[in-house]
Amino acid sequence: MPRLNAMIASGTSALSIVCLSLAAVSLAAVTSPALAGETLVPEELIGTWDVALHFSPDAPPSATVMEITAVNEDGTMTGSFYQSAFETARYRVEDDMLIISVITSDSTGPYATSGRLYLDGYFAGQTLSTGRDFLMAWTAERQ
Repeated sequence: MPRLNAMIASGTSALSIVCLSLAAVSLAAVTSPALAGETLVPEELIGTWDVALHFSPDAPPSATVMEITAVNEDGTMTGSFYQSAFETARYRVEDDMLIISVITSDSTGPYATSGRLYLDGYFAGQTLSTGRDFLMAWTAERQ
């Protein structure tokens, strides 16, 4: 509203304001998943994902792979992360994203990983290691 008031105060014509408003609404309709009516389907999770692990904001990310081999109607998944098989894995469609949560483990203990896959293909999450005492962010791209 402050921007509109500034435009009116500066003498911008009503026609210009209407045109700019229509352009903004049109752009929002094209770029907003909720307005476009798009949804993700669970099968979009299936595949091999190149994962960038962000252990520290001061260091470059390291790389690994997440493999999602199946999504089941009951909300479970099969696959692996960081070369460890999913012990427990679930997904859910939530508005304009797919959310996941998986448990894996190695000799140091369990890892709890969760993430979100958005309509635009952005896949990001975090992993908590209780055995190694860290929380790290990650991003992923489909291979």
